[in-house]
Amino acid sequence: MGGSRNINHHSLTNDRRGYITANSQYVQPVYYQSRPIKIKVIAAKGLNGYHHVDLSGRVARQYKRGSVLKVTAIRDYHLTTRLMLANGQYVSGNKTLVIKK
Repeated sequence: MGGSRNINHHSLTNDRRGYITANSQYVQPVYYQSRPIKIKVIAAKGLNGYHHVDLSGRVARQYKRGSVLKVTAIRDYHLTTRLMLANGQYVSGNKTLVIKK
C-alpha cells in the first residue's frame, strides 16, 4: 500500500500518492495551548463573544474582523480551548479564527 491518493481533479497533484503525517516538526495544534496577551480577529464573518465557556446561550457581542481583544485567561473545554476576554466574555481559541497579536 502506497499512501493515500489525491482525488481533487482540479489539483496539480491529481491521482498522485502521498502521506499524511502527525510528526510534530510539520504540524501544530489548531487551538492555542497557552494564553496570548492580545488576539486579533481574522475570521471573515467576525467572532461571537459569549457569557458561557461552552459558547452557548445568547451572543453577548459580535467582534468584527480586525478587532484587537485583550485576553485574561485560557480555559479548557473538552478537547478545545476558550479565551476569556477582559470583559468576562468567552471566544474560541481556534487559530483559524483569531491570531496572537
